[in-house]
Amino acid sequence: MSNLTLQMLPEPVEPTDPLHDLLRTGAQRLIASAVEAELAVMLARFADLRLDDGR
Repeated sequence: MSNLTLQMLPEPVEPTDPLHDLLRTGAQRLIASAVEAELAVMLARFADLRLDDGR
């Protein structure tokens, strides 16, 4: 006897409402800005480091 309780979930449906699109776009911009800021901090931290040959 099998006691499996797993159920298949339906495939996600692409929402088409304008509010969802607006929220998604805003979230993508926020994440992109955070990544760019983090990269700028990291590059600034290591900007003065050079290899032995000057690179």
